[in-house]
Amino acid sequence: SSAIGATLPLQSTPSANFRSTDSIGFISSSSVTPHLGAQSTSTAGGVMVTTPHGNTAATSSAITQSTSGVSRVGSPTPMATHTPPCTSPGCGAVSCMANNDTTWNIFWPPSPPNAHVVRPCPGGTQNAIRDCFVNGTWSVADISLCEKLGDLKDMAEKIFSNSSASVFTILKLVNNLANLTTANSSSLYAQDLITSNYIITKTLDAIRNSSELPALSETSVIVTVLDNQLSDVNMPAWQVLAKMNNNGSEVLLRNIEQCAFYLSSYNNASVSLWKPSIVMQAMRVNVTSMSEDVDFPSKEVALMSSFPLTASIRTPVALLKERANRNGIVQIAQSVVRNIGQLLPSKGTQYIGSLVISSQISFSNGISSSSLTNLSFMVSPEGDSFTAACFYWDFITSAWSSKGITETVTDKRNVKCSSSHLTSFAVLLQTTQHQGPSYVPAPIPLISFIGCGVSLFFLTVTFIFLRCCKKNPNTLRNFVPVNIIAGLAITLVIFLGGIRLDEQNETACKTASSLIQYFWLSALSWMMCTAILLCLMLVCSFKHLKGRHWVFVSIGWGLPLPIVLFGLILWHKYYFIPNGSGQNLYCWISADDGIVWIFAGPALGIFVITLFLLSVAFFAFRRSSSLRKKILQDTHDLNTFKWLLTTTSIILPLMGGAILFAFINVDLKFQSLAVECVFGSFISLQGFLVFILFVLLDEEVCKDRTKLMRELKTAGTRKRNSLAQIEQHLNIIPEESGAEMLTISNKSAEP
Repeated sequence: SSAIGATLPLQSTPSANFRSTDSIGFISSSSVTPHLGAQSTSTAGGVMVTTPHGNTAATSSAITQSTSGVSRVGSPTPMATHTPPCTSPGCGAVSCMANNDTTWNIFWPPSPPNAHVVRPCPGGTQNAIRDCFVNGTWSVADISLCEKLGDLKDMAEKIFSNSSASVFTILKLVNNLANLTTANSSSLYAQDLITSNYIITKTLDAIRNSSELPALSETSVIVTVLDNQLSDVNMPAWQVLAKMNNNGSEVLLRNIEQCAFYLSSYNNASVSLWKPSIVMQAMRVNVTSMSEDVDFPSKEVALMSSFPLTASIRTPVALLKERANRNGIVQIAQSVVRNIGQLLPSKGTQYIGSLVISSQISFSNGISSSSLTNLSFMVSPEGDSFTAACFYWDFITSAWSSKGITETVTDKRNVKCSSSHLTSFAVLLQTTQHQGPSYVPAPIPLISFIGCGVSLFFLTVTFIFLRCCKKNPNTLRNFVPVNIIAGLAITLVIFLGGIRLDEQNETACKTASSLIQYFWLSALSWMMCTAILLCLMLVCSFKHLKGRHWVFVSIGWGLPLPIVLFGLILWHKYYFIPNGSGQNLYCWISADDGIVWIFAGPALGIFVITLFLLSVAFFAFRRSSSLRKKILQDTHDLNTFKWLLTTTSIILPLMGGAILFAFINVDLKFQSLAVECVFGSFISLQGFLVFILFVLLDEEVCKDRTKLMRELKTAGTRKRNSLAQIEQHLNIIPEESGAEMLTISNKSAEP
């Protein structure tokens, strides 16, 4: 750093790719320089390269040229170094070739492997950092600290901190911002976009809270700044900002909406602004005598636009009259924006395929209405096969949502839909693979099929043993487990046969989905009945619970019924998971918009209640000596209590894990071999452990099974003895009698 003549401290940054530094040239990195004796640095015309293993970065006259717009500090100083023989594992690595980054106008000199190169930010302050990898390739340049508007940001902070600053002073600041952000050959930096958002947000707040009303020509400069931010040349800066997990694109969209609505506050004025990236129309009109709907953009506005307006919105006059004040006045603010769609994060593999159109009316933003607003888009898909759906940007969740949007119709590349509220809308597309003339549902993955089959086999065997091998199969001790097994078995049968049905039979698919939901919730409800039974045993014995089967039946089979019917009536269109072409890929509840919680919510609630009751029963039994004494008096009740507590504690987590991974396994975003293996393991272990606990380890079943085997063995012995007696009886018949009988039979056979 002494060769450069000055040190420039770097600010800290939240970016994970940035490293702390003491000067413009030296970056500390423990992963590259394990000890000080293993590294050296070289300088070349404002470039500082840190290299490991005592190697020095090569310098040449080409490297000493300073970047355009950055002053050159010092002169290149030749360095005489001696490179010892390389014996480290890094020998043989490839150096990085010189690279001219045209996006940021930064020249990166040739550098050795594992080097960290620091370059000044062209036209701004701070530094850019780039790593040279061992294989001779460059990393992505880290320019997260670069900024061109640092002085303007300092000035803005002083102005906004002064409560007495006038609106006209603030608008002068915005005018300077418009001049500095005018699109040119070089992009703004991510920090500049943050500064621009900050100044515009504060300006809109100040104008809204001020009693002064600036001239329309003075406030329109705000739209100029918003348009400058969306220039094509600034797209790389927005990408850097997105990697910094900054919500700058959302702030920009909100500023566009608020700016349009503010422009609509001018009395008896209709404002239309055309910019390279924004078309805005704002008006304040009397709708008392209005009879026609309002279309945006109008034909006049569309003709003046510098880019094709492929999105439109029709606002019903009934909605305008509904939102008007007592004098019939209503404010209408509408805009069409390009480029911002690709900046806002989309859902999964979906992407924005249209312009973003915004519409606001007095007292209507986010408020639902019975009058539907019609939207029309012309989309630009990446392929010929795609699905399209209308969404709006939800500022509360910072994500795209489809709530309140209905009747999405796609005709080739034209998408039409309706909305019950007003905000910013767009069309999300998803490219799909061509499925041919007909769609054939793919079979259930083999691992899941085997797991479900194994579990179903053991559940069936267990059910037969519990019904056939017990003296009293209808006692509560046996009645509750039998219903648990029945619920699980029926769920697996429907899951194997109905999770994927022909897409043409939508009713059958929704029926299968609702039945899977019902029987799985029933199995969980019967597990809760087991926990309830354990708690009742602490109060009374089994003798007092005779004839109370209807209570448990109403809980086990009755509780899930209203839950399933309620969800099926209100959200039946979500009871299947479509594939890319819109056909039914899975007969299961869709995860879109949180609809999956109509099953996951009750299931989680039943699971938590069961776990709570089990804990109460366990700790009450452990801590209360009187309860232990009561149960210990009856050996049968004691064994039943321990058996039910053990089986429920083991099966409940397996059942919860199987349900969880069933959701994950049918979600296209999480499908993988690992998830499929985990789901198959949970399902197969569930049935196998039920067989172990209820058949092999149940004392009553063991006794009945032993007795049955003894009876079968006795029956076999008796049969063998009977056969032996018959054989012995045949052996004592005289041979003469046999010969005489043979002669008689021969004579009778003669004609």
